[in-house]
Amino acid sequence: MSRPTTPEERAQALVTAAARVPGGPWFIALRELVEPPVLLGPYENPAVAREDAGKIRQFVAALLRQAGQASPPRSGPLLP
Repeated sequence: MSRPTTPEERAQALVTAAARVPGGPWFIALRELVEPPVLLGPYENPAVAREDAGKIRQFVAALLRQAGQASPPRSGPLLP
């Protein structure tokens, strides 16, 4: 029996950052749940695209962890 996928592993599969063509601008792709993928960008700087994708992965993993809770905790305002 295989171990269950962690929220972080699932988020890694759902959120990727890459150039669509070699040498082209980078995009963040939200994949698998919708076709075609949702693309965010373009990013001229690959490091910024990877950093933003990492932040989105953290958010998605947190959502997946909370998915089993009946009442997720309330947070503050939508924007800081």
